Amino acid sequence: MSLELSFLRGEVDDLRKTNKGLVDEITRCNRSLETVETKYQQVTSLMHDLAITMYSMNPSLYRQAQQTSDIHRQVAFTAGIAQNVLGDESRTDIIYRDVITNLGGGYNPTNGVFTAPVSGTYVFFTTVVSWDDGNISTDIVLNGNSKVRTFADSRGFHTPEQYVYQTGTNLVSLHLQVGDRVWVRKYSGTGSIAHPTPMHTFSGYLL
Repeated sequence: MSLELSFLRGEVDDLRKTNKGLVDEITRCNRSLETVETKYQQVTSLMHDLAITMYSMNPSLYRQAQQTSDIHRQVAFTAGIAQNVLGDESRTDIIYRDVITNLGGGYNPTNGVFTAPVSGTYVFFTTVVSWDDGNISTDIVLNGNSKVRTFADSRGFHTPEQYVYQTGTNLVSLHLQVGDRVWVRKYSGTGSIAHPTPMHTFSGYLL
């Protein structure tokens, strides 16, 4: 009996030591957490004071910096074609020279290519218009590979009294890495029409 009691006392002592070790460890963790929270509050306060100082020194520069920062977090563009420059050749890359929006500067109106300035998921949309008993088809292309296709066909609708217009559209979401390139390529057809207010457009934005 005394042997068993002695064994149990030893077990209790071991449990007490283990418990004390756990309590000490929890105490150290709590102190570390308090230190991190204190440093976070200090950094937040410092950033706030820095912003106030910057604004007091030069309000216009502060606002400009804020706007620049917001723009760099945004990526969106829309470009169109205001004159009929698609030509008669199939499998040609389309250049949308009339830029409406280009936040982030990813779209290049010189070559018609959007280059991803940041990694992320993007949505791209394009539209074409056919007319005069013709048809037109285009692809949204990622790094040379066609992803989706549009098709507009006005054939068989033309009459001497009126022209018939048909619209082809398509949309695709793509996950891009920095430097990936997206553009629109004409797949086939010659029956497209242009207008000073663009009807052929290419758009994209970062989600």
